[in-house]
Amino acid sequence: MKIPTSISRQVHFIIAIAATLLLFSCSSQKKKSQNPFALSGTTDFYNTEKFESKKKHRDRYLYAYNMRKILYGNPCVTEVTKAFGFEYIPAFDSPDEPRNDLHIWAHNFVTSIAITFRHGPLWKRKVKKRIRYCAETSGDFNG
Repeated sequence: MKIPTSISRQVHFIIAIAATLLLFSCSSQKKKSQNPFALSGTTDFYNTEKFESKKKHRDRYLYAYNMRKILYGNPCVTEVTKAFGFEYIPAFDSPDEPRNDLHIWAHNFVTSIAITFRHGPLWKRKVKKRIRYCAETSGDFNG
């Protein structure tokens, strides 16, 4: 039995289109990324120092008016605040520069928002709780 030429042409056309689509889809797949730490005998296109170096951590500072509440100088409290990514600094007048309360408020506001994005909205409560624990263990707690 002989297949009519018009049908065989249609079948050959469909097979050619399917093969073309398959060929293009296979060639357009993403290649696996190379390991940036792999040793290569040719030019190294990756900067391994970029991947190996730690992300630089920038400490933030919060100005504090009352040093009693934050136990300034207590090493345990310093560790706690460093873990949260900030440090308390006393806000007092110096003879060279008078204290600018608006500037201090704006600085503390922006720093508090940054810490909130990093540690959640209840970060102040967590820090106060840990400061209270530091005070009790080091003997600075009265009451």
